Amino acid sequence: MNLIHSKIGLVLVLLAALVVPAPLRAQSGPKACSLLTNSEVEEVMGAKVANSSEGDIPYKKGPTSDHDGTLMTCNWKMGERSVSLVYSTGSVTTEGKKQREHKIKASEETLISEGYKVDKKDFGNMKCSTMVPPAQQTVKQFSTTCRTRKGPMFVTVSSSASGQDDLVPMEKISTLAEKAVSRLP
Repeated sequence: MNLIHSKIGLVLVLLAALVVPAPLRAQSGPKACSLLTNSEVEEVMGAKVANSSEGDIPYKKGPTSDHDGTLMTCNWKMGERSVSLVYSTGSVTTEGKKQREHKIKASEETLISEGYKVDKKDFGNMKCSTMVPPAQQTVKQFSTTCRTRKGPMFVTVSSSASGQDDLVPMEKISTLAEKAVSRLP
């Protein structure tokens, strides 16, 4: 994975953690890919889903989480484009929340200082953003991300694009995030 994809991936996971930054025990909730159907993803992306894959990102109790847990993930591929979903739930310490908010803000500020354009928009309690890399960037990653919550649970849905003109509007990704969060217990 190259540096740009690592930075963007870190920002997306940190943004997901901002809403309710704690883990979900894998056995206590639905699988991530069950929160959206292929046809829902295809309708928003305008392309057929070639494949999907699920995964878990476990982590340990520490300063930002009061117990061991897992981020549940799903990724749908459509050629060069993709949609990713991350969800989790649980408690978080006050200090942990402050640390994560600081890390997210610092990551965004770093990307902006490197020339990235980050636009943000809220839809009620849903927070969405687009990220456009600077023109001089050799490997470009464009994305739209929306995150929301239901009680202690959060859902983050992100789409990748091949260029600025290919970015999926925040309004469309927000509909996927709404559908996904509505399916949580």
